[in-house]
Amino acid sequence: MSELDKLVENYFAPRSKTFTKHMLYEIFDEALDALPAEEDYLGNVLDFLRNNGYEDAKEKGRTSNRLVITNMGGKDSRNEAIKKLQQEFNLSPTIAYARDKSKFIGGKLPEELGGKIILLRHGSAPLEKEAAALTNLQTRLKELSKEFDKKDKLKINFTGDGFSTIYTVTPDALNVPKTPKADFSIGSGKNKIYISHKAGMSPKDFGQWSGITSKAGIIHKDPEVKEFGDILRKILGELNIKEYPSKIDIQKEIQTPQLMLQAVFGKDYGKAKSSEDNVDFVVQGDIILQSALSLETDELTGNFRIGGANIFSRAHAPQNLESLKSFFKGGYLPVIAVRRGDSGRRNFEIPSARGSIQSEAGRKVNFLLTPASSVEDIQFLPLCLDKTQFRQVKGFFAQLEEKGITPENNEMCAKMRESVVNFSNQDCGKK
Repeated sequence: MSELDKLVENYFAPRSKTFTKHMLYEIFDEALDALPAEEDYLGNVLDFLRNNGYEDAKEKGRTSNRLVITNMGGKDSRNEAIKKLQQEFNLSPTIAYARDKSKFIGGKLPEELGGKIILLRHGSAPLEKEAAALTNLQTRLKELSKEFDKKDKLKINFTGDGFSTIYTVTPDALNVPKTPKADFSIGSGKNKIYISHKAGMSPKDFGQWSGITSKAGIIHKDPEVKEFGDILRKILGELNIKEYPSKIDIQKEIQTPQLMLQAVFGKDYGKAKSSEDNVDFVVQGDIILQSALSLETDELTGNFRIGGANIFSRAHAPQNLESLKSFFKGGYLPVIAVRRGDSGRRNFEIPSARGSIQSEAGRKVNFLLTPASSVEDIQFLPLCLDKTQFRQVKGFFAQLEEKGITPENNEMCAKMRESVVNFSNQDCGKK
């Protein structure tokens, strides 16, 4: 005879007239204690998941016939968890993923273990750990896109310093081949977001905004770029230098917003439609992908936010020089620059010269041309050089002196030497 049968038999057995309500409560308490402790089975399921690759698994909620566990990741991750529960608890897979019926995200425990439904939700913990370089972001987007149908649309919100823009695109992330401005795109067909990626976290961490050769398209023919080359040839001609000198960098501020923005966003900047050479965003370094979840279901909603330390938005770039200086604050302002390249280089028709449009803090400059400089009137801004730069400049003037060129007999040499504050101020550059 079972314990429950005994209790029932005792209940109907003759009782003394002193039987009380308190005695009835005790009988029911004993009956409940004799029932299987089904709550333990649910706790065992949760502990098992936490100890088998799902350490962030957490109870989301429960009803009389269902336990919901969240922070289980995408459909593939949850499908693997269901397989493990099937082996460990003989769980029967019964709930398929809505967008992929071949993957299971829920099942039912056998009756002897309580018979409850176990439902696994995506959750936020797997997403909060994502912060990676753009190449890894692309991989992550591809993984997340598997949670949606090709016909589904994602809402991606790019956020940066003072802007927030939402795009609606399909769940596709593709490399852009060859060497245009864009590195990869999000979306498909004519509706794409184009992104250019720069390494590192500061202006010194990437090489340049743009080249100035024929590969750069319209930038190569820009009047300001051509004038910079004319100025360089005149400087070297007056100093009787046949090949661009080593360890000497010369820069000049860009005076036209169009050239500046073409260098950053692509040679087709100015056209309404974004493209491989008219990118929507330039993103530097590690960035963050945040996915919005439904508060009710803990599942992906298809809304994402992409942010990071340095994101430049084409749609929010100003069109005047003063505002652009603020837009590219922190040393990112594009400037025209030249330094010595390898022996095969011949930018501006100068042997060994390597020209580019780079961030103003990308490389230390030895000589800085005034913004108003022209071939007819070449002037230099005063600079206080650090010890290394000053040593390089002294070596440059020493080589000129060996050829008989000095500030006393050469006006260009005098202008350049006068711009180096270190010669007149011994305290300059010591910090």
